[in-house]
Amino acid sequence: MNAEKPRVLLLFPGPKYRIRSLFQERLINLSEHFQGALVTISGNDERLQIGRFEVLLIGSDAPTSMKSTVQMFRKTNELMRLYKAQGKPIDLVVAYDPLKIGLMGVLLAKLNNCRLAVEVNGDFASDANYLDYKSALKRRIKKLAMLLTEWFVLRFATGAKLLFDRQLDHFSRLTSIPVVRVFPDYVDLSNFKPGVQLNKILVAGFPFKIKGFL
Repeated sequence: MNAEKPRVLLLFPGPKYRIRSLFQERLINLSEHFQGALVTISGNDERLQIGRFEVLLIGSDAPTSMKSTVQMFRKTNELMRLYKAQGKPIDLVVAYDPLKIGLMGVLLAKLNNCRLAVEVNGDFASDANYLDYKSALKRRIKKLAMLLTEWFVLRFATGAKLLFDRQLDHFSRLTSIPVVRVFPDYVDLSNFKPGVQLNKILVAGFPFKIKGFL
């Protein structure tokens, strides 16, 4: 008999649309070794099954509001408690960022007695992240708030995914993470067609000013 696959809960900030095109290949590949759930905010409430993962979509007209964040936390906690009551508790919570979603991951992991892994998806010590704020004071306050949040979340993590080796050097005394790995985010290469030339420009992520956009 095959050993039971570890159960993982994936938390993604929203809103996310076209869910199957975003997550299907990723979840199918993960299903070879894991099972569990993915939770994010979308346009409508919906439940999907992709591979061994249940996808819980939380509908919201204001996906970045505090209300939608509280709703996502509440419904995710209910889902985790349901799994536990069924004898299938979550083993690991994975938070896509070390900020708002990371804080949610800390609370969910503590409440449900499981481990937490955090994806550190930006260099929040870099001043380039705050160029979109015109006021120098706002830039300093935003940077301090993000660094404090990142530090707090990572203190509770048992693992972290980094983009490059020295990404956390600004936290010289942050030694609580036992497992750290460096690798880029998942990219579905099947969408790229070799030899096809298109006159389009892709601008991914922020801050926009550092990429030449005003």
